[in-house]
Amino acid sequence: MKNKSFLMIVVLLLSSWMAACQARNLHKSKPDPITFTNLVGSYEQNKLKRLMENAKLSDIELFFRAVNAFNKVQPKEAGLVEGFKPLAESTYDKGKIDISFLNEYPYQEDTNCRLTVFSLMLESISSKGLSNPGNYLMFDIDAIEKDPAYQKLLEKKADFIALFNQISVADVESKDYEKVFISVLKERGLTYSNPKASVISVVLHDSDEKTLFVGHSGILFAEDGRYWFLEKLAKEEPFQLTVLNSKNELRELLQNRYQNWSDSHPPIILENDQALSSGTLQKGV
Repeated sequence: MKNKSFLMIVVLLLSSWMAACQARNLHKSKPDPITFTNLVGSYEQNKLKRLMENAKLSDIELFFRAVNAFNKVQPKEAGLVEGFKPLAESTYDKGKIDISFLNEYPYQEDTNCRLTVFSLMLESISSKGLSNPGNYLMFDIDAIEKDPAYQKLLEKKADFIALFNQISVADVESKDYEKVFISVLKERGLTYSNPKASVISVVLHDSDEKTLFVGHSGILFAEDGRYWFLEKLAKEEPFQLTVLNSKNELRELLQNRYQNWSDSHPPIILENDQALSSGTLQKGV
């Protein structure tokens, strides 16, 4: 009888221990929530500045002047976020954006995602150059040529066009769109020399024009076991820094956001000149 009681106690203890271990493992495997900020406060700006300096990006101070010029005039109703909050709690309202910040710009134009990326990655990207921009870059090129703030970009305009110009897919099957777009980038001789920051491109399909074009772009950093994605959401929309657990989360986020922008083909998400791969980081990386 004593032996049976002893065995029952051992079994109960083992069961409790295994249950505790499973609960602990489940807790550990639960990913951190995706968070974001619109870079309103000094805490998040300093964090981003360290990421930028570590990656040796260009014109960092000019970037933050643009961020602060935009943010300082926005009303509370616009819903810009100070600090980091769960992405699911975003309440940003485009209709409430105050565009009086344009008074801070010499050319009276706000920047967009592509101009922001290229300004920061200016010394990290080179190419064979391209001289004839397509329709989708019309306003970008106009800003580069006329706005004194983009003087440095003017000197590398051919690289900007090579990085972001559209391609025709009139004679390409949709299953080959991604492969063909990547192939064209390589033909343009694009090289990315920054090991600590990469260009994320969202390539969209225009079925009327039978083209693929870069509809959105941002910069991806990796630090502290997380991925940090910086973007200017759009012209006359906020800057945003999003913190994610994996590249899969970033791919899903961008595909869902731009799904309705791309005709008859899902958005193609690229990192530099490759498809955005799966990836997670260990803490401390």
